Amino acid sequence: MRSHRWFWRRSSKDVSDCLGRKGSPGDSHGGYRHGGLGRFGEVGWVVPLTRLLRGEEKPVPAYHSLGMAGPDGAVQEAAESIELGFRCVKFKVGYPHVEQDRAVIGAARGAAGKDLQVMVDYNQSLSVPEAIGRVQLLEEEALVWVEEPTRADDFAGHARIAAECRTPIQIGENLWEPHDLIKSLSVCASDFVMLDVMKIGGITSWLRAVSQTRPVYQFRVIYCRNSARSCWRFHRMRIGWNTRIGRHRS
Repeated sequence: MRSHRWFWRRSSKDVSDCLGRKGSPGDSHGGYRHGGLGRFGEVGWVVPLTRLLRGEEKPVPAYHSLGMAGPDGAVQEAAESIELGFRCVKFKVGYPHVEQDRAVIGAARGAAGKDLQVMVDYNQSLSVPEAIGRVQLLEEEALVWVEEPTRADDFAGHARIAAECRTPIQIGENLWEPHDLIKSLSVCASDFVMLDVMKIGGITSWLRAVSQTRPVYQFRVIYCRNSARSCWRFHRMRIGWNTRIGRHRS
C-alpha cells in the first residue's frame, strides 16, 4: 500500500505539470499543497500546523503594512497603528521625487514618535541606478529595510543595490519555487528574503527553501496574514505564512 507521502509527492507533481509554476497556476499549486498539509494537521492530528511541524507558538513583535496615501495619510495611518499597538510600520513609496518619500517617513514619525520603526516598499518601481540613488539618500532615516526597489527577478540588480547601500534590502515575495531562491542567494541579492508560502510552492517547498538558507542567513521570520505582519529572530525553524530571512553583513 502506498504511503500518504508518496501520494502527496505524486499528486503535487501532477498538479504542477498540468498548471505550470508561475502566476495564478503557481499560486493555485502552492495553495493546493499548503491546504492539503493543513488538512493533515487538522484531521490527522488535532493540533495546529505549527506544532505538527515542530514549530513553537509564541507572541511576536509585529509591523503594520500600510498604503501610499502621502504625508497626510501617513500621519493618520501611523497614529492608528500606534493605537492598535504597532511600533513598526511599512509604507508603499515611489513618489516622483525622493523628498516625497522622505516626507512620508518624517510625517509618520512626527505623529508616532521618532522611535517608530519604518520600512518602505518600492514595489519594483525603480531602475537599478535610481534605486541606488534613492536608497542612499534615505540612509539617514535608518529604515529597517527597503523592499523590492527594482524588478523582482533582477537578482543581479538587487545585488548591486545591496552592495552599494547601507540600508538592508529585502526581496522574495515574488520568488517562485525554491530554485528562484537559489538564484537569489547565489548572487547575495538582498539582506532579507521574504518567502510567500503560495508562490514558493506550499509548506513542503517552504521548508525546503528555508533549509537552503542556513549556511548564509540568520533566520528572521515574518508571520504574515492580511495587513498585520509579525517578526522575530530564531534559531529553530518556526512556521508562518510568509517568511523573511536575514543575513548579517560583514
